[in-house]
Amino acid sequence: SSRLALFSGNTLSVYDLPSWKLAAAQRLGSLPSFKGSPRLMFLDRDHVRIFKGESDGPKASSDGTSILEFDVAQKTLQETGHVPAQPYLLRVDSTHGRMLATFQMNGAYRLLLCEARTGAVLKALTDWQPRRPTGSFLGDGRILVAQRENAQSFLRLFSSEGELQRTCPLGSSRIMIA
Repeated sequence: SSRLALFSGNTLSVYDLPSWKLAAAQRLGSLPSFKGSPRLMFLDRDHVRIFKGESDGPKASSDGTSILEFDVAQKTLQETGHVPAQPYLLRVDSTHGRMLATFQMNGAYRLLLCEARTGAVLKALTDWQPRRPTGSFLGDGRILVAQRENAQSFLRLFSSEGELQRTCPLGSSRIMIA
């Protein structure tokens, strides 16, 4: 919490707090254009991970999402990975910064657990139809997924490695996870 990263136009700026002194700035204009709002995440004081190109809907980028890392001290930007085409939801394990969960449409909505630096798929957790589920990482790295199947709702709890730990039927309740 001693630094703040801001993305404005095509420039990433990192400020030291509370002085608001500019620690580094990087223009991202030489990279392919951004679609949607990039997501920024500090890995430590000098490293920012950037997820660019993601979208959250049926008009998602067919190019998928690029994963980049900015080294504040060295002022270098490197593309480290990619998430396959049309991710509908990107959630990053903000406590550990090592896992990424994404829903993708491929006939059914698939929940994929990916390595957050490279985007490599570690495990396909499950498929859902007919509605898109929502999900989020818990503070300990486990994944909580809310699913509505026809008139029934379910909460599913997965371990941080993607193993299904528990399914809780919720009847006809409407559920939402932030």
